[in-house]
Amino acid sequence: SIGSILQAAGVLDRTFGVFTKLDTLKSSDPDVDPLTHALSIVRAGHPTIKLQHPWHAVSCRASGKVAERRWAEEGRSGSKELHRLLLIHEKEDAFLRTLNPGPSPLSADDEKTWRCIGQDKLRQFLQTEAYEKFVTERWVPFVLEKIFKRMVEVHEALVARGLPFAPHTLGPAVGQLPQEWAEARNFATKRTQLKDQPAVKQVWSRDHTAATFARCLLEHVDGGTRSFRLLEHCEPFARARAALHQEVHRIRDETTAVADLSGDVAAVEKCLATNAAVLDALSSFGAACDGLEDAVPRALCERICAWEAGADAVSAHGPFVAERCGNALHLVAETMKAAWMPEVAKWLGKVCDRAQAADWATVTDSVVVPKADALDALDSEAHTAVLFALHSCVKKASDALKTRLTGSSQAGLTADPGPLLEVAAWSGRRDADIALLVNLGRLVTAIETHQELPDTAATSCVTTQPPSAARLASTSSLGSAGSGEAVNP
Repeated sequence: SIGSILQAAGVLDRTFGVFTKLDTLKSSDPDVDPLTHALSIVRAGHPTIKLQHPWHAVSCRASGKVAERRWAEEGRSGSKELHRLLLIHEKEDAFLRTLNPGPSPLSADDEKTWRCIGQDKLRQFLQTEAYEKFVTERWVPFVLEKIFKRMVEVHEALVARGLPFAPHTLGPAVGQLPQEWAEARNFATKRTQLKDQPAVKQVWSRDHTAATFARCLLEHVDGGTRSFRLLEHCEPFARARAALHQEVHRIRDETTAVADLSGDVAAVEKCLATNAAVLDALSSFGAACDGLEDAVPRALCERICAWEAGADAVSAHGPFVAERCGNALHLVAETMKAAWMPEVAKWLGKVCDRAQAADWATVTDSVVVPKADALDALDSEAHTAVLFALHSCVKKASDALKTRLTGSSQAGLTADPGPLLEVAAWSGRRDADIALLVNLGRLVTAIETHQELPDTAATSCVTTQPPSAARLASTSSLGSAGSGEAVNP
């Protein structure tokens, strides 16, 4: 049955039956007056559609041709639709006066049924008993739940994009937030649906001033550089280091195999050749390292972006996400690039100078014997020299970044750190999220207080909208004379 279908769909409690064209009904019993007959029809309802609410009844709509003729007779002034609505009201009012001319009082049951006859009474019922009850008990809680869920998702996105926030410029004083940030925080931290959510706590427990952001940036860069391993994180250097190691071992092994040299001169020449091979290996390694002026800074910046402060720090404050500080990382990379070749030449040059002054093979019983331990030490020393060069470059880059951010004062920022704090694209996405939180908060307040929604209300992110009262009230002219139609708002 229709009732069981409505019950299964979960809409039986907000489905209303309406009889149309009540003015065309006539009783087969001449002794039954029209009012009694109409009341009995409405009170009984439809024989096969059992609803929770009483049935209503309305008369026929007024003829559109009559309304247009009246509009033409008045010189086609005013609204044609207004003429039609007035005609409907007049026709309905005339029918109801004919149906119940009075003044005979109605019984309690008849009075209750009489309140279900007429378009005005149906409209009033739908707008109050039906619509407002539905909105208050069902739609508002449902939509608010979706809004709060969306706000939690936005906070999670803010955490994923990095904390703390960073203004484009110097920002407000310590302890203060921009107006929109403060409004979003005040709403989130006072709502029981939001304040205990982990992402909300992470976002609004942080100090989001520019000075705090600069300090976190420096700490993150320092932590990322400390975790940087040249062999592990820079593949081009690992290849250059492996080539030096292989060449040093080749020199050592080939020299060991040479024996039975004839004369002192040949032995000396062989030792000199060994020394030259060692210097050539160092020179090739130095040239390969010089070519890493782009690869090493790039690998370091990638490591800084990938580095995490640790599980405890992340769970307490959220990730920093250094990737959003692309301009600051660019400063680090450019400073390192400028310093790389001079530092490599400085530190590796010392190794080459010592290697040039040393002998890497000796002659024993006319056999050239390599200095294996010395060669192994040289191999390690060349690697260490590059690490010293890296350390010097990193220190220069960190000092340059720190100087740009803090200047001579350790307590505040320079006059305009500008885009070093955060790339504009990242700030734009964050600002859009915060604006969304503000608008969603205003939307919640407007729904709860039944005030007019602000122009900036973010209604686009909540797709479920309540049915309009006007649409609920337009449920006339359904079915044929004496038939019943179930109307679901």
